Amino acid sequence: MSSKAATPELKKYMDKRVFVQLNGARKVTGVLRGFDPFMNLVLDEAVEETNPAEKTSIGMVSSMVIQFVENVFVDSYFPTIERTFTKSLTYHGQQYEVEIIDTAGQDEFSIFNGKHALDVHGYVLVYSVTSKLSFDMIGVIRDKILNFTGTDWVPIVIVGNKTDLQGQRQVTREDGEDLAARWKCLSCETSAKTNNNIGKAFELMIAEIEKSTDQVPEEKQGECIIL
Repeated sequence: MSSKAATPELKKYMDKRVFVQLNGARKVTGVLRGFDPFMNLVLDEAVEETNPAEKTSIGMVSSMVIQFVENVFVDSYFPTIERTFTKSLTYHGQQYEVEIIDTAGQDEFSIFNGKHALDVHGYVLVYSVTSKLSFDMIGVIRDKILNFTGTDWVPIVIVGNKTDLQGQRQVTREDGEDLAARWKCLSCETSAKTNNNIGKAFELMIAEIEKSTDQVPEEKQGECIIL
């Protein structure tokens, strides 16, 4: 993407690192990273495990990214090796090239540490609408983020995944919207299986970047990192 094609709000991010991380409940099954002159994506999820058999199921974030990149839903996926994905994302008429690398084997405690709070501009927190525990856990993760950043607010997008499983729903849409209102952030619900709102989650994060940029003094702007 050339700097001439970028919107004024996003030109400052040209040739800068941008990280996006999606995080959910307890057991992290994978981390997704990507590198691009405009955008780097780091997507991570934590999945509650109640028995060993659940380890063979696809993680929320892995399924979301495969759906986002390849437009397919994968029933079984084992994120044990690094894999690179690329995807073009159009937002407000502007096209962005995104490269994502899927890396497995980290947990939320190894990922969320002090180094991830430095120069980070936003966070995407993913929970399963079928798991109240995962919904509660994103609050714990947010508290950890705020503790590391030393602030009382950071740009966040809340994503409730697995809306295709309405019969198993434990978290209502209103629960997610109310939490977003309290946190003063954006939210949406998605389904990797039906490809509902998958792209919207990424678009909302860009919107949060632009909104937060307007609130930051010019001298503090520059490198944009989203976790």
